[in-house]
Amino acid sequence: MIRLQRSLNPLSLRDPADEQKLGLAFQMNPNLKPWRATDILSALYAASHGKCAYCEVTLGTADAMEVDHLVPKSIDPTLAATWANLIPSCHHCNNHKSTYDSRNGFINPFSVEPRDHLFYEHGRFYPRTDHGYQFLSRLQINRRTVREHAALWDTVAEDIGELYTDLQELEAGRLALTTRRSTKFRAKALTVLYAATPEAEYSAAVASRLLVDRHWPSVESLLRKHAIWDAVFTQYLAQAQAAALLL
Repeated sequence: MIRLQRSLNPLSLRDPADEQKLGLAFQMNPNLKPWRATDILSALYAASHGKCAYCEVTLGTADAMEVDHLVPKSIDPTLAATWANLIPSCHHCNNHKSTYDSRNGFINPFSVEPRDHLFYEHGRFYPRTDHGYQFLSRLQINRRTVREHAALWDTVAEDIGELYTDLQELEAGRLALTTRRSTKFRAKALTVLYAATPEAEYSAAVASRLLVDRHWPSVESLLRKHAIWDAVFTQYLAQAQAAALLL
């Protein structure tokens, strides 16, 4: 889970009166789904980088995603189309949260820093607060994602290991820094860092492991030393640091 920024209300919900009108319409007719208007789905999808706001699994398309209501429709149907009450979600997270009222303790990534309530270590999320505990216990995120995180990290860790080995060979003078080799190092290192940025699936988990990886400091240092590191690396690293849920 990463911190998200909610955009301005989409056109369908631009005025609070629109939110109220649609909520009252849903209350009168529960078959309506005003939160699934195209502009609302598109705005939610963009705000979460095309991922579930809770577990960070890629959602595919805006039309395919589900929408969670922080305050469930069954508790307050008048909030069914209130912009601040809508969260882009995958089926798993939406189904597990079900009718739980987030006001009783939960994490809304659009309003709080996830790192204040969670940390990630040894391939799993752990709670720092009661809100974090409620979030993890309700959604069962560890049970669902631990294998996906491990498989993704294996790929990233392999790239880091190859970079570390090759850069050590370069440092020892056993490799020459040709243009082709420099380009290869740059591409592989950017792939590693990109996996820890908000656009990537499970970025909080990858960032948390990347920043404590024993080889990464040497890789970063040597990339800088040999002038391979540039502004794009700096940007990606800052995003990874913002996403990481370190203890």
